[in-house]
Amino acid sequence: MSEQKPPKWFEGQAPSAADVKDWERRRHAFLKELPGILERRKGRGRAENFYPYLLVRSVLGDRGDRPFNACFWESPDIWTAQGDPDASPALPPDHGGSVTAGKPHTVYAHVWNLGFAPLAGIFVEFYWFDPSLGISGTYANLIGVARVELAGRGMQGSHKLVKCPIAWVPQMQNGGHECLVVRATGIGDPAGANEWSPWLNRHVAQRNITVVQSGAAVSSLLTKLNDSRPFNTRIQLIQLSAQEAHLAHRIAAPRLNLARLDTRVLGELGIGNELVAAKFDRLPTGALAAVHPMAEGGVPLPARPSEGRKSAVIDLMRVLPAGRATARREPTHLARLFRGIADLNLGAPRQPPPAKDEAQVVRLATYSGEQLVGGYTVLVTGR
Repeated sequence: MSEQKPPKWFEGQAPSAADVKDWERRRHAFLKELPGILERRKGRGRAENFYPYLLVRSVLGDRGDRPFNACFWESPDIWTAQGDPDASPALPPDHGGSVTAGKPHTVYAHVWNLGFAPLAGIFVEFYWFDPSLGISGTYANLIGVARVELAGRGMQGSHKLVKCPIAWVPQMQNGGHECLVVRATGIGDPAGANEWSPWLNRHVAQRNITVVQSGAAVSSLLTKLNDSRPFNTRIQLIQLSAQEAHLAHRIAAPRLNLARLDTRVLGELGIGNELVAAKFDRLPTGALAAVHPMAEGGVPLPARPSEGRKSAVIDLMRVLPAGRATARREPTHLARLFRGIADLNLGAPRQPPPAKDEAQVVRLATYSGEQLVGGYTVLVTGR
């Protein structure tokens, strides 16, 4: 067999002596500079090197720094719209507001790439959970999965609003009070450990917010929240001013006005299920405004009541009546906290129920030690 020869178009393409000499010069210069380049890279994190850096924000000002200690269950990057995905717009007009049990809804996730490297084949997973104070993958209900490509940081297409291709229908037995979770992962940036904990993992985010009409019975909701309470944790019940409730208001009830309230810790259910009149000074600022501690300017501190003025307390048993029998029968039940607010705030003036176009906001915050590990936010609307 004769020896095969390359095609003629290879002829005359051998590098000249000058080209070889130039290549050797540039190679020598690069090898000389390489140790310095590597040394300068040592102190940089993943986002400052040529890697993808996926993020679904949990709070305002979130750049992916983990862990952090703030209210992470009001993600600004989880949106909803009424109707099936086929009929829903690519960009809805707002975060979606409250949802209706038994009706189809479309869920969206705003996914970011803060790294310099682009990433293709990103999987965005959408889940719903029963109302919960502590999300666990054991109880996850997959809605659907979407795929997306993102360019590198600073380039067009480095962040996108991703639509779930499958409709989410809130369950009637939950009254539409379910939690939403999204996760974004890619081959170049997998989720890794703590894949259901937004305060530890930038790939996952939660939306645990509900809207309840004043006077509605919440015993069933409290029972589900109580059953999901993580072991060895304490729970605080906090009423929020307009400043601290801004994000929840924008997500769940943007067309309503927020009631004029002072931020105040109404009470605490301790690890031993004792009722505690929690001190405001002991409250980490992260439990209030949903802003990342490392955001520019830090977490805004709530305004304190002026001297000589007592801040009004939401009349909780009037706007969110909880089960009296349940609270008596089960001393470990969350209903005890709701029913004990009046005794824990003796002498404080009562806030009237919200008007028809108004919302009052309360937040349940779950702590392991001083670390927030779960929570649930309720917007109480007028009738």
